[in-house]
Amino acid sequence: GGGTSPNGVFKFDERSFYASESSGVAIITVERSHGEDGAVTVDYFAVAGTATADVDFTEVSGTLSWGPGDESYRAFEVPIFADGVTEGNETVELYLSSPTGGAVLDADRSTAVLTIFDSAGGGGGGGGKGVLKFDEVSFEVIEGQVQAVIRVERSQGQSGAVSVDFETSDGSAVEGEDYQSAFGTLSWSSGDGSIKTFTVPVFEDNLSEGNETVNLTLSNPTGGATIDSERGNSILVILDDDGSLAPCEPGDDSGCAQGNRFSVESTFRAPNGLIGRGHTVQLSGDSLGIWFFDPSNVEILVKVLDACGFPGQPAYWVFYAATTNVDFTMRVTDTHTGVVKEYKNVLGQIAPPVQDVATFQTCGQ
Repeated sequence: GGGTSPNGVFKFDERSFYASESSGVAIITVERSHGEDGAVTVDYFAVAGTATADVDFTEVSGTLSWGPGDESYRAFEVPIFADGVTEGNETVELYLSSPTGGAVLDADRSTAVLTIFDSAGGGGGGGGKGVLKFDEVSFEVIEGQVQAVIRVERSQGQSGAVSVDFETSDGSAVEGEDYQSAFGTLSWSSGDGSIKTFTVPVFEDNLSEGNETVNLTLSNPTGGATIDSERGNSILVILDDDGSLAPCEPGDDSGCAQGNRFSVESTFRAPNGLIGRGHTVQLSGDSLGIWFFDPSNVEILVKVLDACGFPGQPAYWVFYAATTNVDFTMRVTDTHTGVVKEYKNVLGQIAPPVQDVATFQTCGQ
């Protein structure tokens, strides 16, 4: 998005950043691209979204600088506090402004959102009336689909009639451009323990903008029910389908799977502030390794399998396992369809294994 300049275009490296409440810090990366003439600077700000300054995080501001010929990443830190209060995920708004030296801001990525994952435990009791919660920690929808279906469940009790309000709000996605807002009330009768749903309309565009997020919130339970302290908030991830359709070509910072159909790239952020792109090692036509700091220390193993012949779940299956606790984002692009999926790990968390058996179509698709 936006114009170009021989002096560079500033943008956040991601539309959405993530950090665990217990990680202590979020590392935010900014890049200069499309030009490196002259010395340039840009100001940054991190301010309250739904998170509270000095309670959940510290507001920060400052200036990032690049010298002539320098097109590397810059980073700043946002301190994160573990307050011990169960409150759901919260957001911090990130902004770039006031570029100097002839550089300009990217029109689409000069703003971003940091989501702080709540680390307080507990689900809350419903006293027989029920506990209301989102069925998933996060939901996904491909941009080209008409709408996302969001599921809400009642558990731990079905006594009496209960209800709960739901609503959406901007994460890194923008209401009216990427999705249509949804709000209303879900109701259960006495003895009803079924899952209720609502839909979020999703808009198609032709912008290669990466995956974007919509915040989902439950509130105002009635009838004596309560909202689950961990799952009263969730995220809808809109998967971009405007990724590159160019066949994958393996390189130092990109790997391929299923021939040249799938492209795999990654970026990382270490606790000491070091940032960069992951280096790939092609292991076979369907698998690859990724290292960050030393080629002898492969930290992620990735493979993509064609499960067209599998009757239960025909799809391209993406599996990965990682032995690291650094902040990383791995992007997998299906160059036949343009669908892009991002897999993330937050700083300080041991990366869990991922088995994605639903995102990418197969059997001639």
